[in-house]
Amino acid sequence: MRLVKLVPLFLVLFSVALILFMPGREIYYYIEKRIFENGIIVDSEEVSEKLAGVVLEHPAVLIDGAEVMDAERVSITMLLVYNRVVIVKPVFSRVLGSILPGKTERIVVTYIPFMGISMKTESELGNMSGYIDPINRTIHLEPDESEEPGGLKSYLIKSEKGWYYERNY
Repeated sequence: MRLVKLVPLFLVLFSVALILFMPGREIYYYIEKRIFENGIIVDSEEVSEKLAGVVLEHPAVLIDGAEVMDAERVSITMLLVYNRVVIVKPVFSRVLGSILPGKTERIVVTYIPFMGISMKTESELGNMSGYIDPINRTIHLEPDESEEPGGLKSYLIKSEKGWYYERNY
């Protein structure tokens, strides 16, 4: 009976220790090496560690040698079952500017296994939330406000449930 009580305690302590002593910088460099194999380069960044993750200052993202995004800061949080990337003040190239219109202040992408990839944006055109579908290569966002979209209207599609934004990448 004592063993049954000790197993959950051991699992909780192991999880907390794993999060606290996780080698965030090494995990980031491993991820960077893996995405380099697909032609994606994260360049000119200053990497610093934080609890359960890393912070990149002034990174530039290049795909096949073409710069597609600069950002002021990217914060990556890596937990066992919760992963989050916060991009602060991204500046997109012309190609990606057509996918995410307007000046964007912040993008938050969250991945939870078996729950999918969710996305929230804060931009001059308003706040939006939705999901990313990597299998169908689709970004689907809906304005947080229920009123008429205003400046976003030219980018949005009207449905029975309201307005939404959807692009394939």
